[in-house]
Amino acid sequence: MNYETPLNTRYASAEMKEIFSPHFKYKTWRKLWVALAEGEKDLGINITDEQIAELKAKQHSIDFEKVRAFERETRHEVMAHIHAYGEDCPDAKGIIHLGATSSYVMDNGDLMQLKTGLKVLKGKLILLIEKLNHLALQEAETPCLGYTHFQPAQATTFGKRICLYLQDFLTDFKDLLYLMEDFPFLGVKGTIGTQSFPRKQELRILSCLASIASSAHKYATDLRLLSHLGEIEEPFGQKQVGSSAMPYKRNPIFSERICGLSRFIMNLWHNSADNASLQWLERSLDDSSNRRLTIPEAFLATDSILNLLYSITDGLKIYPKLMETHLLEHLPYISTEILLAAAALQGKDRQKTHEQLRVLTFEAAKQKKETGKAPDLLKTLLDALGFSEKALSDELKPEKLTGRSKEQVIAFLKLEVEPILEKHLTLETTIPTIEF
Repeated sequence: MNYETPLNTRYASAEMKEIFSPHFKYKTWRKLWVALAEGEKDLGINITDEQIAELKAKQHSIDFEKVRAFERETRHEVMAHIHAYGEDCPDAKGIIHLGATSSYVMDNGDLMQLKTGLKVLKGKLILLIEKLNHLALQEAETPCLGYTHFQPAQATTFGKRICLYLQDFLTDFKDLLYLMEDFPFLGVKGTIGTQSFPRKQELRILSCLASIASSAHKYATDLRLLSHLGEIEEPFGQKQVGSSAMPYKRNPIFSERICGLSRFIMNLWHNSADNASLQWLERSLDDSSNRRLTIPEAFLATDSILNLLYSITDGLKIYPKLMETHLLEHLPYISTEILLAAAALQGKDRQKTHEQLRVLTFEAAKQKKETGKAPDLLKTLLDALGFSEKALSDELKPEKLTGRSKEQVIAFLKLEVEPILEKHLTLETTIPTIEF
C-alpha cells in the first residue's frame, strides 16, 4: 500500500475530504469554463448553445488517466485539463478557456473550494458552541477549585470554566463570519491583472484556522489536566484499551489527538505567511507545491478537531463530588481571602494580617510536604485572628465560595452566546458521530 495522509485515512470527515478531492477541484474548473463560455456568448462572441450544452454534459465526468497523460506531455496542469475536456467535448474544444489565463480557473477554483470548506467549518463550530452553551448552563452552579499556574487558587464553578472555552470559540466564530462576508473572488482578469493571486486571502484563512486550533488546544489541554485530577473523563468505549501493558489506564487520547492536530495547524500558518510575503513583483509560483500541501491539510485537520471536540463535549463525564473533595481539601487556603476581609472589617491592619496568614499557610504547606499529613490549618488561622469556626461556617461552604460565578455564566450565555445561536444555528448542520 502507498502512503496516505492520516488526515484522509483516520481523522477528517467525508464531507471535508470531498471538498479537497481532485474531483471537486477539477469539476469546479469545468464549471468555471462553462460560466466563461456563457458570459462570452452574452457579450456577442461566436459561441453556440450547442457548445455550451456539450460542456455542461461533460462537466462532471473527468478521465483522470487522460489528464495525467496530457500533463506528462505538457508539464502544465491547466493545459492538461483543457486538452482532456476538449477531447470529451469535440464541438466545444476550440472555445474552452477562450481569453482566459490559468489564474482564472486555478485561483477562482481555489477560492470556491476554500469558501465551501469554511462553510462546513462554520456549521461545525456553531454546533460546538451550542454544545458548550448547554454544558455551561448545566454546570453553572457546580463548585470546583480554580487554578492559576496550575496551583490551587480560589473556588469557581465548572460552568464558569466552560465559559472560558466558549468565549474563545465565540471569538473564532465571529472572525470566521467576518472573513466569509469579506471574501472577494478573482473574476476574469488578464495574465498579470489585479487580484490575480489571492495569497493574502489564504493567509487570512489560515490565521482563522490557526486561531480555532489555538482555542481547541487550550480546551483539550485543560481536559487532560482535569482528567489527571479525576474530575472529568472524556468518553471511553466499553472495550477501549488504555494501554497494552497497564490494563487500568484510561488515557485521554482524543484530547491528546486534538492537541497534536492543533499544533500542526498552528505551524501551517507560517507557510501561508511565507507564501503571501514571497510573491515577487506581479507574482511567482514557488508557492504552488507548498499550497497543495498546506491548505487542504489545514482544513482537514481543523475539521478533525471540531468533530472530536463536539463528540468529547457531548459525552464528557463530570464528577462534582470529587470536585467538592478537592475544594474542601484546600478550604483552609481558600478561606484566607474571607478571613483577610473579615479581619479588615474588624479594624485589623490589612497588610499585617496578610503577612500573618502568609506565614501560617506556608508553614502548614511545608509541614504537609515533609510529614505527608495535613495539619488543622483552618483552626490555626481562626485562632490566630480571634475568630470562631461557627461564626464563619456559613461563609466557608463550597457553594458560598464561588462568588458571582453562576450569575456571570447566565449573563454571558444570555447576552453573548444566545444571539449568535439564534442567528446562525440551523437544523441542516450536522457533525459526524465518533464511536467511543
